[in-house]
Amino acid sequence: MLTAYIATLQTPGAMARFFREVCQKPILSGLVFKWLTDRFVTQVHAFAQARHIPVVRIQGRTRPGEIGQRLLRTAHRRQRWGVVGIVVHQEMARVFASYHVGGRPSNFWVKEGRRLVNLYYFYLRDREFGDGFIRINSYPPFQMRLWWNAHGYLAAYLRRHRIAFRTTANWIVDVADPAALQRAADQVTPQLVEHLAMRWLTQVQAPLTRAERAAGYPLRFSIFQAEFSDNVIFQQTQVLNRV
Repeated sequence: MLTAYIATLQTPGAMARFFREVCQKPILSGLVFKWLTDRFVTQVHAFAQARHIPVVRIQGRTRPGEIGQRLLRTAHRRQRWGVVGIVVHQEMARVFASYHVGGRPSNFWVKEGRRLVNLYYFYLRDREFGDGFIRINSYPPFQMRLWWNAHGYLAAYLRRHRIAFRTTANWIVDVADPAALQRAADQVTPQLVEHLAMRWLTQVQAPLTRAERAAGYPLRFSIFQAEFSDNVIFQQTQVLNRV
C-alpha cells in the first residue's frame, strides 16, 4: 500500500500560500475550503456519470472493501476495465481547516486537525496489474492511498503468456512454468510500483487541476504498508511440525 501526497501542501502555511498565490483566494475563510472540496466532489460525480461508473455511498457499518469486492466481481463478469466503481465512506482523517483569529472579519488562519470526512474509493481493474483501489480524501491536503496486490500482477503475467496456473484466494499454489513465475516476480521493483501508481492515478479524478500541479504541487509517493511472505505449503502436517 502506497501513500500519495502533495509534498508542497503538507503544512498550514503551505496551504495558505496555495490559496493565495495559486487560487487567487486572499481571504482564507471556510468558504474557500468548501469551494475546493465541492469542486473535487462535483468533478468526481461528473467523471463517474460520463463513464457510467456506479457511485455507492455506504450506510451503516458496511465496510468499503465489501462493496468494492462486489463491484470488482461484477466488472469481472462484464469484462469491464479501468475504474469500475466508486465507494464513498465517512472516516476520520487529517485535514486543514480555517479559523477566525479575531480582529478584522477577514482575519483567518489555517490549522491542522482531524475530522469525519468523505473518502472516495476508486476501484480499478487493470489487464497488466490486476485489481486494486485508490482512496482520496475529499478535504485538503487530499491525502491518497493506493492498494495493490502483486499476486494480481503475477496472475495477469501468466495469463498473457498462456501459462497454466492455479490460485487459492489471492495467491498462486501451482504453475506450469515456475521459472516464468520467478521472472515475473523479479520484475516487481520500485520502478514498476511507481509506474503502476502513476498509471492508476491518471485514470481517476485528481483533486488539483493540471495547471495547479504544474505550479509546484506534484505528487510524491511513500510506502505505507508492505507485506512479504515466504510461506511454504505442506501437504503433510508432520513435516510442518518438525519445522
